[in-house]
Amino acid sequence: YIIKPEEFIWEDCYIDLAESADSLVVNLEEYKINGDFKIASCKKLQSSDLESMTKSELRIMRNEIFARYGYMFKSSDLRIHFNNYSWYEGTRGNVDVFLTDIELANISLIKTFEK
Repeated sequence: YIIKPEEFIWEDCYIDLAESADSLVVNLEEYKINGDFKIASCKKLQSSDLESMTKSELRIMRNEIFARYGYMFKSSDLRIHFNNYSWYEGTRGNVDVFLTDIELANISLIKTFEK
């Protein structure tokens, strides 16, 4: 991904400066956070980022945000999915207080594509 500097918010995401001062190259493999959809916690997503994704992928992307904070999923399929990751520890019944403005906006946008 290449994003504008003002779009990059989360301090735990890893970045390399591109040659151009107008953009940043984001190396998803080197993010300090865990998961397959790390960008959902680090960049305010646009519709174009989600248009080609399946409803299943969108659901995982949205719930991965909660999983990073240790949310205990009530849905058995999500519990099984995230229990397959060594970084996931379901220890919290509510993680709303941990969500950033970027994550909240992305959750809302993802939900519109899941419908």
